[in-house]
Amino acid sequence: RVGFCNHELCSAIREDDLNLFQTILSNSDEDIVLRSKIPASSIIYEKNNYLLGIDSMTFLNYAAYYGSLRIFKFLWAQSNVHKTVDNIEFAIAGGNTEIFHICEEYNKEVEDMNEINEDDDLEEKKRKNDLRKLYFKKILKASLFFHRNEIAEYIINNESQQIEFDIDLEIDLGLKTEDKEMYENQKNLLFCSFVNYHYALKNYNIRFLMDHIDDESIFDKYYLKYVN
Repeated sequence: RVGFCNHELCSAIREDDLNLFQTILSNSDEDIVLRSKIPASSIIYEKNNYLLGIDSMTFLNYAAYYGSLRIFKFLWAQSNVHKTVDNIEFAIAGGNTEIFHICEEYNKEVEDMNEINEDDDLEEKKRKNDLRKLYFKKILKASLFFHRNEIAEYIINNESQQIEFDIDLEIDLGLKTEDKEMYENQKNLLFCSFVNYHYALKNYNIRFLMDHIDDESIFDKYYLKYVN
């Protein structure tokens, strides 16, 4: 084990050497290579457990993971390179904000299909809201796993307001009936607090915890009750 994928294109990606990357491509069937995934036999050499848990990986995701902006933008511009909403997880891992925002803009176009409309019935609204919650939790978890705290803050401030969280303020947080109305509009804040602290604790993200330890939200008073 050398700690990195042993594929020659991956070596160029880690160095963000676009000239070398294009040279290697020119000596192969470019269309087939760009449509293909990195062989599992090469990925097993990666030292990061996050990559080891992935069955297959595209060169686009690998570039995002290593924050290799030049090669990422080259691949993103190719029509035969497959893009998905999951690209953003690797962008978060790499920590390059430009790559993150490229993926974010793509995901917004996809998410528009799940925008809740007034004409939607209750079942459809719930389905769309559940998809938004799943996406929110996935990208927040990735940002806290890789200690990308600035991205985590951005996600909390920009994504959570689009979601309705199902929290019973009396049962889940132990609030008295007379207090419920006061905090009814803070459901998003309460839910975000739970997700923030839970993932930060789980992934030893001490800096994030220290930055929020003085948060005076009502959730802090009921945190132990809620997670137990």
